[in-house]
Amino acid sequence: MSGTQMEIKCPECGGTKFSYPDKPELESADPASCVGCGRNWTVGELREEGLKQAKKLLSDALGSRFKPRG
Repeated sequence: MSGTQMEIKCPECGGTKFSYPDKPELESADPASCVGCGRNWTVGELREEGLKQAKKLLSDALGSRFKPRG
C-alpha cells in the first residue's frame, strides 16, 4: 500500500518549510515560523493549520462522499 504525503502550506506565501524546535510538543506554544515569509505561529497553531488543509484536500478529492465533522 502506498501513501500520499502532504505538506503544510503557509497561507501567506505558500511556502512549505517551517522552523520549529527539534522536539516540539504537538499542542504546545513552542514557537514556529515560515521560512519563506517569516509568519510566526505556535507549534499547536501550525498543527491545526495542517489538519485544516488535510480536511480540505480530502473533501476536494472525495467530493460529496466525504463531509468533515468540524
